[in-house]
Amino acid sequence: MRRFGVNAPVSVIQLIQEMRKGDRLRLLYLVRTADGGKWVCRIFHEAGYLKSLVEQQDTLAEVFRRNGILTPLKLSCESGYCGLAFWEEREVCVTVEEYLEHEEKKFGEKDFFDFGCLMGCMHAVSEKNPVRIDYSAVSGEICTGRACFQKLLGHSSRPVPVSDVISRAAHLHDALVQRLKQCWGTLPHGAVQGDIGICNNLVYLEGRWGVIDFNLASDDPFLEDALSAFYSSLHEYKFREEEQILSDDELCGLFFRGYLTKRKLTEEERHVFPYMASLFDGLFFSKGLIKKWEKTADEAILTWFQEAWRRFLPEKHGYQKGWEQHEGNGSTDRNGIL
Repeated sequence: MRRFGVNAPVSVIQLIQEMRKGDRLRLLYLVRTADGGKWVCRIFHEAGYLKSLVEQQDTLAEVFRRNGILTPLKLSCESGYCGLAFWEEREVCVTVEEYLEHEEKKFGEKDFFDFGCLMGCMHAVSEKNPVRIDYSAVSGEICTGRACFQKLLGHSSRPVPVSDVISRAAHLHDALVQRLKQCWGTLPHGAVQGDIGICNNLVYLEGRWGVIDFNLASDDPFLEDALSAFYSSLHEYKFREEEQILSDDELCGLFFRGYLTKRKLTEEERHVFPYMASLFDGLFFSKGLIKKWEKTADEAILTWFQEAWRRFLPEKHGYQKGWEQHEGNGSTDRNGIL
């Protein structure tokens, strides 16, 4: 801890996460110091996850924090944000950040507006303060055309019986990937957190939503990051069996009204919006169905893929000019979300 400038004596060390798989190692510790400090120490070793990439991801986190977005302070050591050490006879990466105290808050429908504000704010900051990240999981799959519906089915722990409606959903999904592949590289893109949703890395403190965990931060189109975050959250919300009063379209409108107060979409982004929105709507709805199928093996769930293929239709996902009534200039203040 002293390497990261934490000189107070350590009073408590608590293991809060552990993952060991083959040569992969991930350990997360909560460290308390005698002066009342709380820190999160991450120790990890994973082939391909290099110190240089960690530095890029943590640099992005600090750019966000310095521009008013709620995210933990990253501590630096003599070699940057990521130190190297030996642990269990192998070299590991070590990072330290402040423990972000946050409140327990149930995400509700009206929070989609503030969630959109947060996403738009992060993208606006990223555009104005470019950070290079040599990693792009989603873009790599789509711009090369490797993303296919069969891969999604293949990840299920319980085999999914193929039917006409599932085949139709697969056809529509793969056609959308090929359509987006043609324009993916020309869309506005930059460094994004890359792994945020209502049940994932989203925190609430003193009336503000913030973000933690940048270990999947990447270089991707901003529109892809926004739509992926929205639809993953929408279907997480729906499959939690929350009482949904607003329609999916109304929730999408709330999210993008918030987003547009921080960042405007370009003409090209508006043009591809229906294709990208239908891809992620159908994709995350299908993922939710597969999770239910894995847990229950209820064959009635398979009939819901009739709804899945409809969600892959671009004509049901148009960009709405009415969302722009609250559109701002993409500015942020010292408190983050205006």
